[in-house]
Amino acid sequence: MPSRISAPPARPVPSFQSFASPVPTPSAPRWTPEPGNPFQRLALIAACAYLFVQLSFLHEILLMRYNLGLYLPVVTGIPALIGYIAVGGLKRSFKYSPIIWYVLFSAWLVIVIPFSAWPGGSFPVMSGFFRTQVIFLLFLSGLVYNYRDLRLVIYSICAAGFLNVLTAEFMSKQGERLELESIVTIGNSNDLAAQLLMIAPLLWAASKIHSVPSILRWALLGVLGWAFMVCLQTASRGAVLAMAAGYIVVLLFSRGWQRAALAFAVPMLFFLLLLFTPATIVNRLATLTNDENTGSEASESRLGRTELMKRGLVATLQNPIFGLGPGQFSNAIVGGDLTNGRMGRGMMNHSSFLQISSEAGLPALLLFTMSLIASWRKTASVRRRAILHRHKELEIISLALMLSIVMFSVAAFFLTLAYRLYFPVLVSFAVALYIAAERELPQDARIR
Repeated sequence: MPSRISAPPARPVPSFQSFASPVPTPSAPRWTPEPGNPFQRLALIAACAYLFVQLSFLHEILLMRYNLGLYLPVVTGIPALIGYIAVGGLKRSFKYSPIIWYVLFSAWLVIVIPFSAWPGGSFPVMSGFFRTQVIFLLFLSGLVYNYRDLRLVIYSICAAGFLNVLTAEFMSKQGERLELESIVTIGNSNDLAAQLLMIAPLLWAASKIHSVPSILRWALLGVLGWAFMVCLQTASRGAVLAMAAGYIVVLLFSRGWQRAALAFAVPMLFFLLLLFTPATIVNRLATLTNDENTGSEASESRLGRTELMKRGLVATLQNPIFGLGPGQFSNAIVGGDLTNGRMGRGMMNHSSFLQISSEAGLPALLLFTMSLIASWRKTASVRRRAILHRHKELEIISLALMLSIVMFSVAAFFLTLAYRLYFPVLVSFAVALYIAAERELPQDARIR
C-alpha cells in the first residue's frame, strides 16, 4: 500500500495590519519633540537675553557711559519668569539634586537672618541675592529641553564674554594693572578675571560646534586667547592659580595624543603670553612664590588678604551654626576689634567659601559644597556617555563645564563672590546639560 503523505500545514495568510505595522527598533533614540507649552522657546530666548545682560553688564555700561537707564534686566527677566512658570519649569527644576542642594543652601541663608549680628543689614543682602541671582538657577534648569536649547544658552554666554573683553579693551583705566572704569560689578580686576575664566572654556566648546560657521569658530578662538590675555593683564594671582588648576583638569581628562600635545602646548602658550605682558604685572604675579619685596603694593595686598581669611576662619569657629549673618563680616569684625584697627569697614572676607562659613555657618558651607559636587557628577556622567556613543560635541561641552567649575571655584576661593550670579549659573547649566544629553543620546545611553 502506498504510504500516506501528510500535507504540510498551511501558512496563515498575513493580514493587511501585519504589513502596515512597523517593526520597533530597540536602539531608537530617546529624543522626541517636546509637547510642552508653545511659549517655552520664547521664554528661553528671554532667559538667554537676561543671562547675556547680567553677564555682560550691558545695563551698567549703558548707564555709566551713556546715561541710558533702559532697565534691561527687568525687560528681559520678567517675560522669562512668566514663561518659566507657564511651562511648568518649577516642577522640572526640582527633579535634580544640584538644584535641590542649592535651594537648601539658599533656604539656610534665610533661616540665619534672625540670628545675624545685624538682621536689618542681612535682609537687603539676601533680597538682592534672591531677586537677581538665584533666578538663574530656575531659568536654565526649567527652560532647556533639548540640545538645541542648550546651544542657545552657550551662545548667549559666549556673546557676554565677547562684550567683556571689549569692555576690558576700551573701558579700562590707565595703571599698572587692568581695571575697568565706572563698571560697578566687575570694576575689580580679580572679579573680571574670575568671570572670564568661567566663560573661557565655553568659548572653546562653542568653537567645536559644527552648526557654527567656520569663520565664527576661528573668531571664538581669537576671543578665547584675548580673554586669557586680559586675565594676565589684571595681574590676578588667584586667576593664575585657577588656570593652573584648569591645566591639571585638562591633562587628567584628555585622551591619547591630545594629552601629550596639551602637556607641551599649554605651558608654551602661557610663557608666550607672558612675553607680551608688562614687567610690573609679571613681578606682581611672581609674588605667588617670591615675596621678598615686603614694601610693595602686591605684598601688602597679600598680607591683608591673608589676615582677613584668618579672621574669617576665627569667625567660623566662633559661630559654627548660624555665622555672623549674611553680609555682616566686615561690620562684625570691626565691632569686635578683630583686626586690631588695621582694617576698616567694607573689608570683605576675600574667600567665597569662608564668606559662607563665617556669615552663614558650616551647614551653609556643606549645602553649598554639595551643590557643586552634584553639578560635577552630573557633568562627568554626561561626558562618560558622550564618549561611549561618540557624541563629540557633548563630550567637549561637558569637559568645558568641568573646567569652568574648577577654575572659577579656585578663583572664587580668593574672592568675595558667594552671593553673586556665578555659582547659580554653573549649577543650573550643569542640570541643563544633563537634560539636553538625556534627549540627545540614544536610549541605551540613559545617563546615570
